Amino acid sequence: MPTIPWLSELHEKAWTEFEVAYGDAGRLPEHIVALTTDDAEVRHKALLEIRNAIMAEDLKFEAALHVTPFLLSLLRDDLAIDRLAILQLLRQLAFRDEHEYIFGYFIPEARHNDSDHLGDEDGTSIGVYHKVMDGVPVYLESLRTGDVQERLQAAALLSYFPLQRATTVPHLLDHMHEDADPAVVATLEIALGLLGQGATPEVRPALYERLHHTNTLIRWGAAIAVSWDGVPGAPGIIDTLEECASADRTPIPFMNGTTGLLASWLMRRESGAEPPY
Repeated sequence: MPTIPWLSELHEKAWTEFEVAYGDAGRLPEHIVALTTDDAEVRHKALLEIRNAIMAEDLKFEAALHVTPFLLSLLRDDLAIDRLAILQLLRQLAFRDEHEYIFGYFIPEARHNDSDHLGDEDGTSIGVYHKVMDGVPVYLESLRTGDVQERLQAAALLSYFPLQRATTVPHLLDHMHEDADPAVVATLEIALGLLGQGATPEVRPALYERLHHTNTLIRWGAAIAVSWDGVPGAPGIIDTLEECASADRTPIPFMNGTTGLLASWLMRRESGAEPPY
């Protein structure tokens, strides 16, 4: 087992005082350390125990506020073997349901500004969201150095934090130009659409350039991204959205790969259609 520089800090916390959904909060340090072991079965069980303790259906529990920084430390210090699984858990921690953000039910800026008026349950959720947002430098590093699956998760995570768009958008734009994997590029395009095409002057024209790309996923990602603020009259964009809407599942991680559902709603939204969730 590797040396863990923050091990004493991990054990100093009063874990038994933190509310959990299930299990023994006092064993959370043990489970966090187990994520560094070479035994895949032990790691899998530890991650499951952590998830079951800090989340239940749509709820986040107090212990999540204290677990999240250590999950980020595992990634930052290159101690985590299952980096992909931890990034997926962090995505779940950021939102009770990703659809809340994608379809505009959860506005991070508004909740940030109104945090003094949140109840305990919502206060914990927004607190966990901000703890996950602290990992933006970690996600940018994953986007730079990870394999395809890790880059997909990192790109999706980075789209969740409009409060950090000044930092993240230039990196997302650079990686959109440079990444060799079409699914990662399409995910980056949609991430830029979520964060706002006006975030930097370069974003909108870069997305429009890809509307007629020869790769299907890249073309779909661009069409979804530029349609976020209303379907524009760009030639062929409706045809591209219709093409995407007919797809079953894609490797783009948003909405568990049901990108076609998103494209379909973007078209129907113009006539007042409600989000599908």
